Amino acid sequence: MYEEIAAMSPAHQTNPRAPSPKHHTLLDGRHSERTVYWSWWWWWEITAAGLSLLSTSLIVVLLFNINNRPLQSWALPIQPNSLLAILTTITKTSLLVPIAACISQLKWRHFLLRSRPLDHLQQFDEASRGPWGSATMIYSLLFQTRSLVVLFLAATTILALGIEPSAQQIISFKPREVKVANETVLTSRADAYFSRTWNTWTLNNDTRYSHAYPGLKSYSDGEKSQQRMKLKTTVYSAVAGSAPKPYYTCPRPAKRCVWDDFASLGICGRTRNVTASVSQNCTFTDNTSELSGSCDFWHPFRNKMLGNGSREPDPQNSDPITLSYSIGTEPSFQQISMFDSAILNTTASLRSIWTVKVSDPFTSFDGTRFRHFESYTSDLYWCDRSLKDVAATERGFSVGQVKTTAWAGLDGNVSIDDYSLKDSTATANTPSSPLSPPDYEYIYNTYDKPTYNISYQMEWRMPDAVDSMIGSGLALDGENRTWELLERGSVGEMQYGVSTIGFELSSYMLTHDLETVTRDVADGLTAFMLQPDGDNVEVEKVAGYMIYDETRIQVRWVWLLLPVFETVLACALLASIIFLTRGQPLLKNSAIALITYGLSDKDREGLIEVGIITQDKLEKRAESMMVQLAKDRPGSFRFTRIIHDNQSRDG
Repeated sequence: MYEEIAAMSPAHQTNPRAPSPKHHTLLDGRHSERTVYWSWWWWWEITAAGLSLLSTSLIVVLLFNINNRPLQSWALPIQPNSLLAILTTITKTSLLVPIAACISQLKWRHFLLRSRPLDHLQQFDEASRGPWGSATMIYSLLFQTRSLVVLFLAATTILALGIEPSAQQIISFKPREVKVANETVLTSRADAYFSRTWNTWTLNNDTRYSHAYPGLKSYSDGEKSQQRMKLKTTVYSAVAGSAPKPYYTCPRPAKRCVWDDFASLGICGRTRNVTASVSQNCTFTDNTSELSGSCDFWHPFRNKMLGNGSREPDPQNSDPITLSYSIGTEPSFQQISMFDSAILNTTASLRSIWTVKVSDPFTSFDGTRFRHFESYTSDLYWCDRSLKDVAATERGFSVGQVKTTAWAGLDGNVSIDDYSLKDSTATANTPSSPLSPPDYEYIYNTYDKPTYNISYQMEWRMPDAVDSMIGSGLALDGENRTWELLERGSVGEMQYGVSTIGFELSSYMLTHDLETVTRDVADGLTAFMLQPDGDNVEVEKVAGYMIYDETRIQVRWVWLLLPVFETVLACALLASIIFLTRGQPLLKNSAIALITYGLSDKDREGLIEVGIITQDKLEKRAESMMVQLAKDRPGSFRFTRIIHDNQSRDG
């Protein structure tokens, strides 16, 4: 345009009404010089629209690539949100270029088609500059014109305000649980128990173990002593409710770890209340100074088949538990037994412990018998522990379900004289001398399942450890109402002011739930047996899964609709405007064209009044003046005032 004005002849510069040699080609949309043609056609707008489409396409490609992708896998130094903001800004900025040009171009067509109020020129100009002008134009022209394209362009400008806020909602970051196999997530299990503490001869002399476990050595004397003490303290800690926890590792960043279901050799325990079946037989001596005697409690093994095949009732299967009493006329001479325990010969493959306890012996004893007492049998035995829903968190190790199966059925159900066990190498034509270590290192159950092997040494060493939970008899002193240890023979088990471990064990089990104590002891011994790099050389580690929160990029596709719709609509409107305005003056937002093709002097007199000229006065007068862009001579256009007969507007 500037080139055209500069190229005017001197005569044309002197006389504005003189026809310019290039004036006709400007209005007709044709030009003979190709370089100038490139500068004033729609190429810049088409380029901007193409850039907007390209940027929108890159946004779509970006979102498809990052959707559901872990944030930590994003390798670029710029964050996804920032990159999206850059592309969105390019899209918005570039698409506003053709929209503004189209609105500006339509104002010329608007006045070419018919006469319009002159203030429409101002409204089009303001609409091409931004959303506020577009909003006022829609308000003013919505019911005054049939140019839907203009209204769509104005609406597109307003909708462009929502592109950036909409883009900010497209990407969200949400934590999602991820489960991955991890070699550092570990727990332990075992199919056998072979001790580094007690199977010393075999470890040092049997080449099978040196080949199977290269570098494995038996403990030193100090380490053996430490392990024996550890096994003892495991029982004591478990009785007190502080059993060792199962081995596991669940390192960060895991919020929890899980394992597949698995089974392992373990130690199980159960407690049965046999109070109703225990028989009581009391004897007493009555003299003038005191009433003394004892009550024998017999365990109820009636109608149970013995291990030797006999089907005769076995009334006790052990010595009775005896609670004695001595009730004198003075409190200092009163003492009643209230707690004692004994080992039973049952099918429990480790030990069965029978307990009788009386909570308040002076109230319970009626002079001839104990009217109120409790009796329990606690069985501990080798077993198969099938674990399901195994998990670990910062709070500890947990198992959703534990299914236990007694090793060879030896769970304390019936009384037997000996175990039904076999040597693991007996089928290899080896000497069949029974239980003669170190010739035979393992024993196993007579059934097919569970097929666990236990070394001979541990088959009889572990029951010794269980015996550690057996305390001593307790009696209640009538004068001080304090517990005292029963004397075994002629030797007292407690010195004045000093308690023994037997006293503490008995007093604890007297006042606590025996079922819980038995279960804790079994769990503690299992944890000791399954400790990696501990006493059992057959322990193996089980790898699990790490579950952690991983921040993932989530694309909310609905928020992408507005930027895509805006871009497509702008491009479609540009194409339609190019088509609609073909062959018409291609002036767009040229201010020089407004000056060049302005009103005649005569028409301008209707706008100008004597006095100060203000914008408000001009706009009010322009509202009532109808003008049309028409030819005033061949090849020349001018805004011409149109006066209708009825002085009304043509909407």
